[in-house]
Amino acid sequence: TITVTYQARLTPDAAAAAPSNTAAFTWSKIDGSTATADRRTAQTTASVTLLNPRVTVAKLVKATSAADSTYAGTASGDADQSFTFRVRLTNAGNTPAYGITVTDTVPAGLRVDTTQAAFAGAMFSDETAIREGRGGTVRWVLAGPLSNLSPSNTTDLTYRGTFVASSELRSTALANTATVTQYASAATGGWV
Repeated sequence: TITVTYQARLTPDAAAAAPSNTAAFTWSKIDGSTATADRRTAQTTASVTLLNPRVTVAKLVKATSAADSTYAGTASGDADQSFTFRVRLTNAGNTPAYGITVTDTVPAGLRVDTTQAAFAGAMFSDETAIREGRGGTVRWVLAGPLSNLSPSNTTDLTYRGTFVASSELRSTALANTATVTQYASAATGGWV
């Protein structure tokens, strides 16, 4: 018996749902012969299942005093209006997700109190600017796991923001966007 053992890491280029790896061992039944008739080959294949989380993000907003059922893609209000933003992460993949990095771009014109519970452990491009309504970026890294099984395959980051004074507003519409920039199928960076 000859045993060869090795570890491999699948790259993002792996496209098949169950890629396979075939090993072939070839030998000659007569020592030193290279004749085709004397050659023997044993072959075997092993398949792996890709552990593939699929994390998506949905960013919705509502007037802070409104019911949760009123979250939508847009909201309107006066200069002193307070809004509640919900960044919802959902894993629709076939395995839990780890190391989820979420970036939220807060526009100038929206003041956000960065001491809210949603910002525990978050990093800011300029925390003072975000608090004062000059805009900036919030970055969360969620260790995970975020399950792939409903109902625990969803988590929300919810926070409030308020328009700056009307004299400071420069636009009639403020876009506040969130993106998921990274996640993995294992807490160890892909090695299991």
